[in-house]
Amino acid sequence: MHFALDDQIASQPAAIRNLLERMQVPTLDRSRPVIFTGIGTSLHACTIAAQWTTELSGGNIRPAVVNAHDLALSAPIQAGDQIIVVSHRGNKRFPNEVLAKAQKAGATTIAIKESTNVALCSLNNNKGL
Repeated sequence: MHFALDDQIASQPAAIRNLLERMQVPTLDRSRPVIFTGIGTSLHACTIAAQWTTELSGGNIRPAVVNAHDLALSAPIQAGDQIIVVSHRGNKRFPNEVLAKAQKAGATTIAIKESTNVALCSLNNNKGL
């Protein structure tokens, strides 16, 4: 049996490799909160990314992982937060609501999504970039 979910999970390492080769990866500020968010398999990817972030920073960055539904509807977002949203297609309601809420609060946002099998990343640090 073959499932689309298997393809999505299997494609994640190549998508991250492609992303890292194609762009300058934003630098996280270890003095400010880092929050990874997504839904479903994207939330799972956030969990793994948070572990990698902690490991690769020598424990200096210890991000939280919050379901996009919860972050959009009830969790507070502050101007100093660094919000990283992961989404397969970028069209789900709650990840997009998190981006809008974070940008309204003045938080730095990083959106990672896939577009025709190519990972894309956008940065909004609310300073005109």
